[in-house]
Amino acid sequence: MSFGHSLIVLKETLFNRSLLFLIAGIALLHEVNQTITVFLNQLQYTKAGMSARLISGVYILMTLSGLVSVFSAPLTKILKPRFFGAVLFVVCSFSCLMLVYTENPVVSVFGVLLVRICSGLMSPLGTELQNKAITTIDRATALSMSTLIMDLLAVFTNLVFGKLAEFDLGAAMCFGGFLCILGVGLYLSGLKRTDYK
Repeated sequence: MSFGHSLIVLKETLFNRSLLFLIAGIALLHEVNQTITVFLNQLQYTKAGMSARLISGVYILMTLSGLVSVFSAPLTKILKPRFFGAVLFVVCSFSCLMLVYTENPVVSVFGVLLVRICSGLMSPLGTELQNKAITTIDRATALSMSTLIMDLLAVFTNLVFGKLAEFDLGAAMCFGGFLCILGVGLYLSGLKRTDYK
C-alpha cells in the first residue's frame, strides 16, 4: 500500500464526521477508564484509607468486572445504541464526580468499578459502531487511522490527567467527568449522521 493511498484514506477518515465523532467520543470514555482504573485508583484508595492487602483484593474484582462486556450486545439490542451508549457516558461521568467528594472505601471501590463496567460495556458497541461508520473500501487502513486518532487523544488526555493529579486528585477526577460529558456529545452527534440508532 502506497503512502499516497494512506493519505487518501486518512483524508476520507477525517472528513467522515460520523466516524470521527464516534471514535473521539468512545476514545474519551476509554481513556477515562484507563486513567482512573490503572493510575488514579490507587491514589483514590489510599485517600480512602484502604490497606495494601485490601487494594490487592479490589484489583481482582476489577479484573473480573471486565467480563461484563458479554452483556453489551443483549443490552444494546434491548435499549438501542443511542440510549444505552448515552447512559454509559452519564454513569461514568457521575462516577468520576462521586470519586471527587468521597473518602469512603466502599464508595471509592464502587465508583471505580462503575467506570470499569461502563467502559467494558461500551467496547463491543463501540467496535460495531465504528465498523458501520466506515465508508471507505479499504477498511483495514481506515481502522488503523481510527486507532491513530484515538492514540493522539490518549496522549493529550494522559498529559492533562497527569498534571491535574499532581495538583489535586479531585481535579483529575473532575476532568474525567468533563471528558465523559464531552464524549456523550460527540457520541450522539456521530450517531445522528448514521442510520444506526
